[in-house]
Amino acid sequence: NASGAKRDKRALDGDSDDEDDVRRGTKDVISYQTEEDIQLEQLKETLQDTPHVGKLVELTKTLDQARAVLTFLEACADRHAANNSNSDKSKVLSTSNSNKSTTVSLTAPRGRG
Repeated sequence: NASGAKRDKRALDGDSDDEDDVRRGTKDVISYQTEEDIQLEQLKETLQDTPHVGKLVELTKTLDQARAVLTFLEACADRHAANNSNSDKSKVLSTSNSNKSTTVSLTAPRGRG
């Protein structure tokens, strides 16, 4: 059957009547949000007025990315705070806090270069 072969070819090419309908906007597209999507939106809303941090978190696409950005920024802020307190000669340095440092590492799964 010629029309069946044509339909099969379109299916193999990735073309289908459903795809055409969606592209034209004639079919309803159902979207859903996961719990992580909702948490990410809430986090972005919470941080949107925070200088620098809000702008960086706004660029993230997943909750894991946002958490990674926040972890790096927290490590930078800790280091900055430690440097500022070490430069103040009037403060007595505590040996337990003066050498405290944080190492942050981000690794990617296989195939990410």
